[in-house]
Amino acid sequence: MKYRQCPFKFYAQYGLKLEPRKVRSFGAPEIGTFLHANLERLGTQLLSEHKQWRDLDETAQQELCARVAADILEENRYDEDEKTAYDKAIEERVVRTLQKTVSRLVDWSSRSSFDTMYLEQDFGRPNGWDSIKVSLGEDRYLRLVGQIDRIDEYNRDGHTYGMVIDYKSGSTSVNAQEIYYGLKLQLMTYLLALESAYKKHHDQPMTPAAVVYTYVKNPRTPAGEPVSYEEAKALADTNGALNNKGYFTDDIDMLEKMDKNLLTYKSKGPYVPVRITGKGSIHSGDMKIIKSSGDFDIMCRYTESIMADTGSAIGKGEFPIAPYQLNKAIPCSYCDYKTVCRFDNERNQYNYLSALNEANALEKMRDALNGSSGQTEANADFCESSNTDSSMTGGDDNGR
Repeated sequence: MKYRQCPFKFYAQYGLKLEPRKVRSFGAPEIGTFLHANLERLGTQLLSEHKQWRDLDETAQQELCARVAADILEENRYDEDEKTAYDKAIEERVVRTLQKTVSRLVDWSSRSSFDTMYLEQDFGRPNGWDSIKVSLGEDRYLRLVGQIDRIDEYNRDGHTYGMVIDYKSGSTSVNAQEIYYGLKLQLMTYLLALESAYKKHHDQPMTPAAVVYTYVKNPRTPAGEPVSYEEAKALADTNGALNNKGYFTDDIDMLEKMDKNLLTYKSKGPYVPVRITGKGSIHSGDMKIIKSSGDFDIMCRYTESIMADTGSAIGKGEFPIAPYQLNKAIPCSYCDYKTVCRFDNERNQYNYLSALNEANALEKMRDALNGSSGQTEANADFCESSNTDSSMTGGDDNGR
């Protein structure tokens, strides 16, 4: 959540509505947007034909990618006279990335028993699901709106298991420490929206199977010596750069439903990066990304709590220049608003956060919800440097 990263940044972006000067470019943000648009259109076309990614053969993949990419490029193209060799090279690059991504999605779908049910699903917007309403007390609430890239479902014995999937062109990951401090709440917010909508429309709960970042990129693959195309392709398929990241259920049978080849991998698989030992248990080294239904519930309920505290702070107009610092990482390095706030160590102070491992962060969330620790450390640290607590509407940590 951007407010938790730095309150002033949130104010500059959403309060003052400041924007960087727009320049013509086709860099990482534009490429990410382009790929998202293509995946949405491709997926929507499949769903309209009652098909899944697994139903596309290689020829259909190539034809569909080429056609959809050409349409979107044409819709967003500058004057033909302005198209340069550089533009052509970039277009070829993003189309290759799209083809690589679709190939992975088809492969994953062919190994999975889950079916894609929703794409670009809105909540809190017209024709979408209801918004998430977080109570702020005194008949006030925070209304969360957003859009979920993709939701897959699987039914077992009359019960539905849901998987939230978010497409990323960067290298985003998530851990309980970031959730505890309110720095990354996107996946948990999406899960809240899914659980709420499912319960409303089906009058029964849905069990989380996973919340996943899957990557929309075609990274370079390092090689110590010249290799053939086939060798380079094999290296790219095994280097782990495109492995999904996120949280996965502790139900091994359900993990196999996400990837039927789970038990055959010698190391971590690309879609469910969890190793299963010879005794049929989850490898201890992978337990940090494994969560029980109770763990998912704690993280979701805690996310609501953090949202309520944040909404209260926003409502009171508290927007101090107080970027976080955690393990020497700060949000200022790539901030569009650092020339506005002009952070100065002599005048301003970082919101210093203590490093937590996965188990400790989850335990602190549990304690905060049970009220055993009074005010959470996440709020205590924040309040110390910003004297907060307030309210307003908001979205997810990506501002969507």
